[in-house]
Amino acid sequence: MGYDLDRFEQQVDEEFICPICCMVLEDTVEAPCQHVFCSGCINQWLDRESNCPSCRERVVQSDLRPGPRSLRNLLGKLEIKCDFGREGCRRTVKLEHLAAHIRECDYNPRKMVKCTKGCEMELQSCQMSAHSCVKDLRKLVDELRTEQKRMFEEFKTALSKKEAEMSQLQNRVEQMLRITGASQNEATIQYRVLNITSLNGMVLSHGVFVQNFEWKIKAKHFLKNYGNETTNPSRSLGFYLCCHEKLGSRTWRCTADVELRLISQKDGVKDIVERFQRDFTSESFFDSWGIPNFIRWDELMDPARGFIKEDSILLEVRFRMI
Repeated sequence: MGYDLDRFEQQVDEEFICPICCMVLEDTVEAPCQHVFCSGCINQWLDRESNCPSCRERVVQSDLRPGPRSLRNLLGKLEIKCDFGREGCRRTVKLEHLAAHIRECDYNPRKMVKCTKGCEMELQSCQMSAHSCVKDLRKLVDELRTEQKRMFEEFKTALSKKEAEMSQLQNRVEQMLRITGASQNEATIQYRVLNITSLNGMVLSHGVFVQNFEWKIKAKHFLKNYGNETTNPSRSLGFYLCCHEKLGSRTWRCTADVELRLISQKDGVKDIVERFQRDFTSESFFDSWGIPNFIRWDELMDPARGFIKEDSILLEVRFRMI
């Protein structure tokens, strides 16, 4: 829609009138046939029709271009009354300056103004009469607290995710660094089992090579009889040293002195240690290379025992090949 003719003090030339709304052109656009219209008017027309309303030549919206610069310059020099004349503004400005005047017009109910009662909040002028410094400042503080809480929760979630990633990375680094004492015939392996409370089945540690054999720690959650998951005494942690195939050989055999250690993570609590000598062969199975009931599950989960920390346990194996 264009500008109402009554808002102009001088007579407006017919070439400045939109043929659709019969008002002074606003946001001028030109059709290929060189007829000009208000942008809003011609777009509404082309939503229903596919021709120029003046000459009926075929036109689609993609054909429209900004109106001629000379025409827009002449329109900009026309003197127009402020939009808020009914509210009391008596200013008349050039059309090209109208938008800037409206933003700063004292009669514009949407103009942003500072409170002069003391709080200096910026409000729309139409809101100032109902403004209460204390009430609105309290509302602003509550909104800021809500936003701060939301940001804090997002930060905690992101931090928790990063800490979990760092913990996994640290565990992998520890696993590599704690292959201590590896020599020609002996080694020590440490393995931190993460998320132990949700362990279902078995997990294997990194491997270390001694005399061309690959050695790993295996931890397994045994549940012989399904029942109450917190009290069933048949649940236990299996702890093993696994020996994998000798490089380049499918039939192999070796013997090792083994020490399995569940490390306490609480001061004053002793580790659980089991020692044995075992034959490892290509024909034997993993489950014969350790202890299936190394510790009862309820004892492992007992915080007083000190074996679980941050949902993880620490296993260590020392072995020497004979």
